[in-house]
Amino acid sequence: MATGENQPIELRSNIIYSWSLLVGLIVVVAASVAAWFFAPKNESRTVWRSTLILSFISCYLMWAIVFLAQLNPLIAPKRADIRPGHVPN
Repeated sequence: MATGENQPIELRSNIIYSWSLLVGLIVVVAASVAAWFFAPKNESRTVWRSTLILSFISCYLMWAIVFLAQLNPLIAPKRADIRPGHVPN
């Protein structure tokens, strides 16, 4: 029996979402470390490093905010197949 078989579906899906965030963070950290070591060796090395690392972090934060916002939408989806007079409360 797998570890997550006894867990509710909502909890299992939240675990999957948390793994996505962790994998994304690991990718960003790896890209930042690569940018740190492989920046061109010239007088603008600090600018290169700062630009690349801040870009990676900014993209990750934007992706994570949008990704997490989808977990709890502010506007609930509406069914299109119900007639206006027969909408349940």
